[in-house]
Amino acid sequence: MLTLLALAACAAPPAATPPPAASGHVQLPASAVPGDGGERGRMRSALDASAAALTPCYSEAVQRDPAAYGALVVRLALDAEGGVTEVLTELSTLGDPAFDACAVAVLAARRFPPPNHPGLTLRYPYVFTTALTPPEVTRALLIRHGYLAPEPLPTDPLELENTPAPKGSIETW
Repeated sequence: MLTLLALAACAAPPAATPPPAASGHVQLPASAVPGDGGERGRMRSALDASAAALTPCYSEAVQRDPAAYGALVVRLALDAEGGVTEVLTELSTLGDPAFDACAVAVLAARRFPPPNHPGLTLRYPYVFTTALTPPEVTRALLIRHGYLAPEPLPTDPLELENTPAPKGSIETW
């Protein structure tokens, strides 16, 4: 299966539907990784590196569907040496089984720093968007997965009535 994924990664995109100029990127939240500050930083760096490793999987998904976007939330179980013993997909909203399989294979092959706590489990969200993703969808994904803090709503009803709708939203009554 990995051979097929590797061959697909090397194949040229179809001429009729080339991927957008920015074929996709992975953004990471300021998310919480269990453990002390040193372990958190080490695991965060490793998760950052794993995001870059997922970019080819997303680029392939964009070649199949130039408007592909969504989130992938995974749970990684690590052994005492930092090897991945299990990858569970908790949520995938791209709707692309080939992407999901590619991401699981890439993450299963990753090495992380040896954890301070044996049997450490990491739960991490990745958000995938392109220039074709509507800005309100991108914002909602980023808020939902901890990349952006939601804007607080006014508590005074009169203030709420006089507050303009946020950019990128439509207000209807």
